[in-house]
Amino acid sequence: MKIAFVIPCNAIAGGLFVVYRHAHYLQSVGHDVRIVFADGSQGRQVTWYPNFSVPISILAEEAAQPTLYDAVIATWWETYYDMFHLNARTYLYFCQSDERRFYDPGLDSPALLVERTYCDPRVRVITEAKWIQRMFQNEFGVEAAYAPNGVDLTRFHPDVQPLSPRGPRVRVLVEGPGCVPFKRIDLAFRVTARVPDIEVWYVSGDGIVESHWKAERVFKKVKFEDMPPIYASCDIIIKLSTVEGVFGPPLEMFACGGTAVVSNVTGYDEYIVDEHNALVVPMDDEEAAVDALTRVVSDAGLRKRLSEAALATAAAWDWNRQTPIFERALAEFCSRPLPMPRAARLDYLLLNRLRRLETTVAQQDPVRTALVRSRPYRAWNVAKHEAHKLWHGTRSQLGEARRYLSHVRKRLRPDPPNCKKGMVSVIIPIYDRTDILRASVKSILAQTYPSFEVLLITDGSPRETLDVVEEFRSDPRVRIFHFADNSGNAVRGRNKGIKEAQGEFVAFHDSDDVAAPNRLQLSVDCLSRFDVDAVHGSWRALLDGSRAIKGVRDGQVVRAQDFTIDQLLRANYVCQSTVTVRRAALLDVGGVKPEMRYREDHELWLRLMHNGYFFKAIPDILTNLRLHSGNNELNFKAQDDRWEQMMLAEYRRNQPTIPG
Repeated sequence: MKIAFVIPCNAIAGGLFVVYRHAHYLQSVGHDVRIVFADGSQGRQVTWYPNFSVPISILAEEAAQPTLYDAVIATWWETYYDMFHLNARTYLYFCQSDERRFYDPGLDSPALLVERTYCDPRVRVITEAKWIQRMFQNEFGVEAAYAPNGVDLTRFHPDVQPLSPRGPRVRVLVEGPGCVPFKRIDLAFRVTARVPDIEVWYVSGDGIVESHWKAERVFKKVKFEDMPPIYASCDIIIKLSTVEGVFGPPLEMFACGGTAVVSNVTGYDEYIVDEHNALVVPMDDEEAAVDALTRVVSDAGLRKRLSEAALATAAAWDWNRQTPIFERALAEFCSRPLPMPRAARLDYLLLNRLRRLETTVAQQDPVRTALVRSRPYRAWNVAKHEAHKLWHGTRSQLGEARRYLSHVRKRLRPDPPNCKKGMVSVIIPIYDRTDILRASVKSILAQTYPSFEVLLITDGSPRETLDVVEEFRSDPRVRIFHFADNSGNAVRGRNKGIKEAQGEFVAFHDSDDVAAPNRLQLSVDCLSRFDVDAVHGSWRALLDGSRAIKGVRDGQVVRAQDFTIDQLLRANYVCQSTVTVRRAALLDVGGVKPEMRYREDHELWLRLMHNGYFFKAIPDILTNLRLHSGNNELNFKAQDDRWEQMMLAEYRRNQPTIPG
């Protein structure tokens, strides 16, 4: 048969070892086998699996070929979607765990896409665990065959030469990737730290080693052929995972003459029997794990009895007995293929397209590295570059970009320090108001929304203005900041407010405007309902007769409207005193530019949109905008053309370079 295994990427993992073992056996008995990497960025040379000899290609290469396979086999939920790029008589899924458990539940969780891969009876399943077989058959009505894993007894056996002979102190092995939470490596080290007089070794599959994990010897990204001497050097392996299909390291330790302390995770009972060949403890029960490890360390007779039974267990799980079972299951399924209509394949490929739009960031190595190093800003920048390609497309493409960036922002953008969820910080920069200022501040303090603070920032204000500000000091919702000198505009005050704010959201408000009582409530509701980053609303003009504005009359209402970035380049659609924006977005783009002394708000809206943040218009009137001869903008308006050109120059200067 002509067979293709679709693999996520070229990585070191126990699950991939099992796939490679089956692929090599199938090749050895005459089948035409190929490994297809969905992501080829890590190359196609597999160096960690001994004597690797199966041909390798990249998914993009295979998808461009007319090759017809007898069987295409997905090996991970994402490759389930990928495999339909290839032509096959039979599509199968080699499933090694319930992969929904790797993700938090929720409407935006990948667990929904994972579960979709369990529901199609036209895709047969081969699995290594009886509990997974039962899950597919009982919960989803999908036919599943059982092909158990094994252990290579030619490499793992009691006569392996150890790296260091076992000594008077019992040696305990901790094994697993340090950055995968459900492997519970941190818990394993907390347990070993509480058991006296032992020596701890650690094998880190991903090279991650936290400073507080105490081990006498540490091994990183160990090749398969280098593992037997490590097992042979240790007496006990401790595995406290909360998610597994069937874990292999305890079986390899059994074959080398050791025993184990394991959690009662799904699949442990495939070959582990509590008190017979190992000790089993409840998941996430640190006290039980400490007691069990202490018991097996301190009782040499128990340790000897468990190890002898473990050795007998391993002898019954020889890979040479197990791999033919996989071949028989595959041949039986291929002998009665179920047609996969082209329309059904296209449905999967369309889902895959949407999935990739939302997860491109997580699939790129630089981003993975950034997340491991707690550098989410690098990941966010990749997302912005990707979505920028869609800015000037159709309405549907813009919608894709919106959903894509929203998804990435949720996963990669942390809330700012000292952020109080749901709170709005209202920033009011002040220079020389008195009665107007008093009315303006009172309109904010009278808001119907319950969770807000008011930041009053004076800017070289005269004494009479400072006296009005002091009237509000006793209100616990008000915080006051002073600048002794005058900067000439409100930029410094707004940036100070952004820095000092404690809320999840920032609302801009000018000291001469009067907010509608429900302004904050409507704004927060809109931010949540539409999952956007900033909102702006309609406003009513209040003219006192000291200033005439062409086309604007007293009491006139200007309705807010949605806009694209191209439209925003031509005109400012946003009234600043109606804007509420996520503080994380403002911090990300650096706040208001001090050099922009006019049109600074317009430039900020452009910068926010260009960096992947979205505005939504609220049709309701959010503020009454006072237009009078004292408006500070009049100091700069005469040079509006110059400020507009400066704004556009700033936009062009900060335009990101698009990869590719």
